[in-house]
Amino acid sequence: QLSGFYLSNDGGPEGILIDNTGNVGVGISPDPLYALKVQGDIFATNAHWASDERLKMNITPIQNSLASLQSINGVTYDWRDSGETGQIGLIAQNVERVYPGLVEADARGYKSVNYVGLIAPMIEAIKTLKKQNELLESRILELESK
Repeated sequence: QLSGFYLSNDGGPEGILIDNTGNVGVGISPDPLYALKVQGDIFATNAHWASDERLKMNITPIQNSLASLQSINGVTYDWRDSGETGQIGLIAQNVERVYPGLVEADARGYKSVNYVGLIAPMIEAIKTLKKQNELLESRILELESK
């Protein structure tokens, strides 16, 4: 049985770490705080999230998604620790005020956003905009016919 494992190409701090709890870190130092934590870009050709109706209960439609999404601001930013610049995303605290279930804090209090979770409210907001557009088109046709 393995109790903590570290693999590095050149002995530097970036490598693969499996800590005593089974958490895996890639390119990070110190210990990973999540089941999998990666410092750097992740590339996947096919990722799936469990979403089968049979796995869910208390299913209700999302309400007021357009208004909710309007209160979340997309931002550009630079990362403090890695120096990566010109990033695009959201601020977790801003998302948390609207969709608290899409934000989690790690052991140090740093917050992260479940970006995939925002897809459902975006779909509902698009449907709302589509309905509004259809109503406006109908009113325009009515006014033009007079």
